[in-house]
Parts: sequence; C-alpha cells; structure tokens
Amino acid sequence: MTTIRLILSVTLACSIFASHAADQKATNAPAAKLPQGMPFYGKLGAIDKSAQTISLDGKEKKRIFYITPSTRVHRDKRPATVDDLVVGQWVGGFVRPDPNGRPTVVTLNLAVVQRSGGSASTNAVNNRPPARK
Repeated sequence: MTTIRLILSVTLACSIFASHAADQKATNAPAAKLPQGMPFYGKLGAIDKSAQTISLDGKEKKRIFYITPSTRVHRDKRPATVDDLVVGQWVGGFVRPDPNGRPTVVTLNLAVVQRSGGSASTNAVNNRPPARK
C-alpha cells in the first residue's frame, strides 16, 4: 500500500512539473519576427499627402510605401522635404515594415541616377543647376 502511494505521489509531482515547464515555454516563445527591410528603387508614380503614401510604378504592379514623420529625405546627400517630391522622378531608399506590417520608408533619396540603358544620364527632374555651397 505504501509503495502505491509513493508511486502515485511521484507521478503527480512529475505531471505538475511537466505542465509548469510547458507553460514557461509558451510564455518565453519569441513574437513573430517581421522582415528586416529592403532597399527600393523606381519611378515615382503618385504622391498622396493626406494618406502619407508614395507609389512607385513597376513593370507588373504599383508598390505603395508609407511615409512617417521619422522618414529621412535626402537630395544629393543633403536634407530635403517630402514637398520636394515630383511625380515621374526616380527615387530610391530603404523600407522596413512597421508593427502593423505596412511598408514604411526609413530613408528616401530623391533624383537618383536612372539605372536603365547603362548610361549615367539622369532624369529630367534631376537636371537642375548644382546647389550653392
């Protein structure tokens, strides 16, 4: 009779310990990771200042990116503003998903050199006189 009690108590203790360990694994599991981000490059198709989005024209579809107040905007490695954006301009930068999974622009570079054709020509928007130093 005492051996049966001993076996039952050991079994009960093991089951309590196992359920406690399973609970800890569930709470220590890391949250689902979002992708780190990616560079982008393309021709600016539209600017929606009320929704704070830009869209880039693509071969198959348009890509929409969200702009936040923390987005860093540059033209020729100098600070610029979102108001300097012009539809048809070639832009590039880096985009990272926000906590909701929306692609949010981290850096936006205006008037970048167009890649197609292998030449170093830029688009018409980029053909401005150089800024004074």
